[in-house]
Amino acid sequence: MNVNTNRARWPLLPLAIMLLFFAVGCAGSTAFIRLPEDILDEGQEIETVAFWRVQVIDRTSTIKSSPRFYIYRPAKADTIENDLGGLKRQLMRLPVDWTKKEGASYIEDLVVAEPGTDEYLFKEFDLYLFSDTFTNLWTGRKEVRDIYFTGTMNRKCTIPSDKLAYLGMFTIEFTGMRGNEYVYRTHLRQESETFDDDVKLLRQRYPNLFERFEHALEAAPCTLFFVEDFKNNNNQWPLETRRKYASVRLTNGRLIVHAKRNKCQQWMIRPHFPMPERYDVELVSAWDSGEDDKGYGFTLGRDRRNNYNFYLSGNGRASAGLTVKGQHQSDLVAWSNNAGNAGKGSTNRQKIEVRGDSVSYSVNDAVLGTFEKELAFGNDEWAFGVTVCGKETVRFHRLVITER
Repeated sequence: MNVNTNRARWPLLPLAIMLLFFAVGCAGSTAFIRLPEDILDEGQEIETVAFWRVQVIDRTSTIKSSPRFYIYRPAKADTIENDLGGLKRQLMRLPVDWTKKEGASYIEDLVVAEPGTDEYLFKEFDLYLFSDTFTNLWTGRKEVRDIYFTGTMNRKCTIPSDKLAYLGMFTIEFTGMRGNEYVYRTHLRQESETFDDDVKLLRQRYPNLFERFEHALEAAPCTLFFVEDFKNNNNQWPLETRRKYASVRLTNGRLIVHAKRNKCQQWMIRPHFPMPERYDVELVSAWDSGEDDKGYGFTLGRDRRNNYNFYLSGNGRASAGLTVKGQHQSDLVAWSNNAGNAGKGSTNRQKIEVRGDSVSYSVNDAVLGTFEKELAFGNDEWAFGVTVCGKETVRFHRLVITER
């Protein structure tokens, strides 16, 4: 989660949002005040309405606003070509095929009213922390800037048209600080008790809305959908690396790793959401230069010393292995020749399918092997990221985790 400064955003925020900010007096669950409004008066025919309860638990006593959400909708095109070089498959709605919509009605509840669409991706949220006074070094004047941070939600919800869709209770809990970074977790509940309580709240707050959709109310399914497109560092990738070992940077939507040692190195993040029981991981990357017989790819496990590694190489070979306490234990999937596209600029898609304790590994849709988990991890102790094992340069394009 990044702490952001932006002088221009505060004056551009709508007056209604400005009035929502308040000081939190003590740690605990915050109770936000909602402004009355009629979301149906938007000059358009509303076909889809999504209702989401939001709970913010602040144990740092620093949060001064309710969250502002960033909502993504599928683009109009039904299919687009992927960017996997010679593969050129037609894929339905790749993660990049989403259009961004900023803002929404929110406070204790989130209501999104749109023309009919069938999916939303709730990806990010912003929270205002405080205003900071500083001296402009160029002008010598005192100026004020607003301090924000951006967190991630990573939930995709299927919303039927002509329905009032209840998405559940989304909790954002801030548990403390790690240096200048906020430590937080997110959780989504879709329980019958929560549903009944929130329907009562909805009836009170949006009587006109409820009257219209009273006979078209249903719970809509939401699943984890983590999308890392490397356009920013909101997910806090560890970019600071000793220069003699590697250089790591985010450039033009790519995480570029230039490794300088003949040893496997990992760059991992610990997610803010619980680990699903069933999920897929897809990593799109391209080998650029260097030693073409050394592995690179995706890593998944407890931490940098205890993990599973799914390798590709610049010459097109692939394998999977287990590392425990920093030591390679075994090749769970033996090295295969001609498993991926080879050569400079070669782009490949690795995919890992996790179903309980079973893990399947494939490259460009060809399954290379399946194995049972030996290393236990989950929820609070899981992490994932990328690995590079030789003196080589690799460009990581996109990483997606989808709950199944």
